[in-house]
Amino acid sequence: MEFIAVIIGSVLGLCFIKRIKQEIKMRKVNISEIERGLKIHNGIIETILEPGSHWVLNPLGNTKVHAFDVNKIEFSSPWTDTLLRNHPHLAKEYFTVADVSDKQIGLVYADGKFHRIVSPGQKVLFWKVLKNVTVEYVDFSEFQEIDAKKAKVITDKSPNASEFYFRLVPESHVGLLIVDGRLVRELPPGTYTFWKGRTSVEVAVIDMRILNLEVTGQDILTRDRVSLRLNFEAYYKIVEPAKALRAIKDLKDYLHKEFQFALRKLVGVRTLDEVLSRKESLGDEVALLVRDKALALGVEITSTGVKDIVLPGDIRAILNEVVSVEKKAQANLIRRREEVAATRSLLNTAKMMESSPALMRLKELEMMEKVSENVGTMNLVGGFENLTSKIGSSTAR
Repeated sequence: MEFIAVIIGSVLGLCFIKRIKQEIKMRKVNISEIERGLKIHNGIIETILEPGSHWVLNPLGNTKVHAFDVNKIEFSSPWTDTLLRNHPHLAKEYFTVADVSDKQIGLVYADGKFHRIVSPGQKVLFWKVLKNVTVEYVDFSEFQEIDAKKAKVITDKSPNASEFYFRLVPESHVGLLIVDGRLVRELPPGTYTFWKGRTSVEVAVIDMRILNLEVTGQDILTRDRVSLRLNFEAYYKIVEPAKALRAIKDLKDYLHKEFQFALRKLVGVRTLDEVLSRKESLGDEVALLVRDKALALGVEITSTGVKDIVLPGDIRAILNEVVSVEKKAQANLIRRREEVAATRSLLNTAKMMESSPALMRLKELEMMEKVSENVGTMNLVGGFENLTSKIGSSTAR
């Protein structure tokens, strides 16, 4: 029995030793020049492996090596916080740490070239073994504008970055920079980029060109109770954009109503005839009433005018009839004047011929000339005097 027990013990010992040899084994790990290896044993970071071949003791399979391509400079791993907290010496040797507070934005540069933005409150590791990685921290707790050159570089790489506020001020416009509801300054035409941060940034773009405003379809009652429909047009220009921004919310709507009020005030105290006769000056009178109120808002009224006046159908028919009668009366008057003038001329001619035989003789010759134009052959019998006397007597008959 003792012999059997010894044999069984030997067999068990050999099996245990074989199992130990299988579990305790060496593993070869190759790390290339563009890689670094993160060695982890039993869930604990041991070291970072440099390029080359490494024999790794792997008892019970609890040792792992994670290889990272360091050309991709951002270290993306769930071990980031552990590496920073428990192994600061490794983090300092191999990484540039972008630890951005809630009031900052991190601008990451690789070999002097902009790489990416690190948003507020983030912590990111960047491999610095192949490239020189630096981080610029921007504190946006106070309002800041980004330099134009830097803004172009950043926006080219991050065109949709939520940390920026972009605004274009076109030619012939002015931008009003408003930070936290307060007007800071005017911006000339150009492109502007601002950090959003904890501040509210807005750029109100104001058109400085001459603008058009139409007041159409205004039904107004004249003093003699005639309903008119006026179409009015005005041109204005914003000369003090800051004043206009502070003074009123909707400038165009305000001017539209003021022109309406002015038209009603001027037309309502006049008869139809007065409105029609002073149509050309009505625009200037309206502008005079509105000008001071507009200037108080930083607006200059450049020109105004009534485009047309639309009358009701029955009033239009009556006016057309009146105009027709007036024109007929004017035509009759002119005709009578012409008849009187012609009669007076004949009378004067007769008096002159009566007092001058020679003039009478010339008139006779003129008549003969006109008669002879339509006669092919003429035979004179009894002489020229006899012919003229006969023509004269026939004319008298």
